[in-house]
Amino acid sequence: MTARDRVLQTGERLQFPLHTAAQPPCEQTLQQVDAIVGECDRTAAASGDLLRQVHEILGTGPARICFPIRPDISRGSLEALLDAGAFESAALRLVSNCGYMLSRGGDGLFIASVVIPAAGRDYSFSGPSAELALCGALAVSLQECLAVE
Repeated sequence: MTARDRVLQTGERLQFPLHTAAQPPCEQTLQQVDAIVGECDRTAAASGDLLRQVHEILGTGPARICFPIRPDISRGSLEALLDAGAFESAALRLVSNCGYMLSRGGDGLFIASVVIPAAGRDYSFSGPSAELALCGALAVSLQECLAVE
């Protein structure tokens, strides 16, 4: 059983610093997340760079917020999906440890809702593609959590 599984199953609290040398302060992470939300609002299709940024934030962001939802996908596996043009699959892997819902309306607009443990509720985002909706919803959830840190 991994440390993440033990925490999620038993509610055990791990003792770790909120920031280490590899983890940027909340304010810097919040600025990065704000930029991602803005990019999701402005763009018509997710780029590999956007998905890489989300992966990086989940790996290096504040442990209290990001540790329970860190995806079980390595950077190399993410790159393989991106090289194959599988942006939707990559986005689904990024939210694999979150609660999420993804739907597509008759007009082709995607709506995603993501809930992360630190947020305590779900946040939604809509976009022209599944990957943008998922990235946007995850970024808004992180944004809300980081704003109160």
